[in-house]
Amino acid sequence: MKYIPVLFTCLILFSCKGNKNHTGIKNVHNDLAKAHLFGRVKSVCKVTYAANVISGNIVKGEQFGIDSEKYNPAGFMTEQATYQQGVLLTREIISKYDAHNNVLEEHSYFNYNLGQTDSIVDKDYTFECTTNPEGKILKKITMLNGKLVETQENTLDNDGNIIEDKKYSPGDTLVEDAKFKYNIRGNIIEIIRANADGKVTSKIKSTYDTAGNMLEDLRYKSDTTWDTKDLMTYDGTGNELEHTCQYYWGNGNYIFDWKYTYPSFDREGNWVKNSFYEKGQLISVKERTIEYYK
Repeated sequence: MKYIPVLFTCLILFSCKGNKNHTGIKNVHNDLAKAHLFGRVKSVCKVTYAANVISGNIVKGEQFGIDSEKYNPAGFMTEQATYQQGVLLTREIISKYDAHNNVLEEHSYFNYNLGQTDSIVDKDYTFECTTNPEGKILKKITMLNGKLVETQENTLDNDGNIIEDKKYSPGDTLVEDAKFKYNIRGNIIEIIRANADGKVTSKIKSTYDTAGNMLEDLRYKSDTTWDTKDLMTYDGTGNELEHTCQYYWGNGNYIFDWKYTYPSFDREGNWVKNSFYEKGQLISVKERTIEYYK
């Protein structure tokens, strides 16, 4: 069985492109924004195939798997699932929200080794949130299968953006202190995470063009050591044409890169096909079907 690698580390948070929007509200920080989806998206189905270039044309091969997602009308993900070979469930997450779209419950299922019951991980999370009058979270208590695992305390700016969050262990010991900076559009331009001793454990710095498209996303394992570098290019209407992620060793030396290209888009500006390259070689193609709220 073949598996296609998933580029989790290159997920870019909270970026908004130009005049496009997520559920019709400018600079909304919802799950559609995190996934770079535009319009009132209801569901997404992505099918990944092996691919080769034959006589200059991209030819699909066997199917690797299917990823599906469902969103509520406010643009927050309620269900996500991954299937290998189209039928074998390997991952599922189901989320429930309050009236302000703060997550209350989350059930997660993972099967790391298909057919082996001892590789199944089943978890139920519940969240107790203290909010301000606008519904923004000031404090969140996370419970796993009924046991306390983490407490998070947030400091907000006047626009309701989190500018600092502190995470504490069940023993009320500080575990992580994260600080956030935003540009005038409300997009994150810097995240610095530090441990309880104040040592920087990771840093993210992002830059945007004048239309609000993210151009560069730099990630560091510490204050100065490279982890990944994301580079994006767009057409004149803000459609992302290419996304390259460069990887580095712990000493900052370049290893290799992954690249996505997007040859076609739907009426909302969401891509419906992409091609994935590793070290310059075509690995797979992905086709995406998107359903919208009417």
